[in-house]
Amino acid sequence: MASPSLLVATTNEDWLLPESLREQLRPLLPGVDLRCWPDDPGDLDAVVMTVVDGGCRGIFGRLPNLRLVQKLGAGVENLLADASLRPDVAIARLNAGTAAREMAEYCLAYVMREHRLVRHYAETQARREWQAVEPPLTASTTVGLLGLGHTGGTAALLFASTGFRVLGWIRARAVVSRNCSA
Repeated sequence: MASPSLLVATTNEDWLLPESLREQLRPLLPGVDLRCWPDDPGDLDAVVMTVVDGGCRGIFGRLPNLRLVQKLGAGVENLLADASLRPDVAIARLNAGTAAREMAEYCLAYVMREHRLVRHYAETQARREWQAVEPPLTASTTVGLLGLGHTGGTAALLFASTGFRVLGWIRARAVVSRNCSA
């Protein structure tokens, strides 16, 4: 029996090239035939799994034996909207702590830029002026988060550990309040 084939189909050239991801996966998946879309797809009938970043719309219809789609990055909405994806194909998404932490740190950096008045000081510096402004107190600053899933929850805890007051919203009807203090 031929080895299972995994098709790596990423489209964001600034983030993750298919060839690079294939080389990262190779030692983790011995015996798996790793291919890259669109340059080296091989026999598409042999593909049982694909790793995608959300691009490559319509590709699933060309993979008759596809059983699993592994989504890189956040959200699966674009996959669910792809009419070529059969309902019997499983979708898995990353729930990695590293990705959630990186996104939470990005959010913290952006908020801190505003909170610590970096834009104001950059603008006044560009004008060769010094205009001191009283900074807000972190403990009296509220950060709101829409969504408290894996990534939002990680961000909430990071903001709280920095000293911000954190409010979060989720879509669930029954909400259990939890203290996000560090």
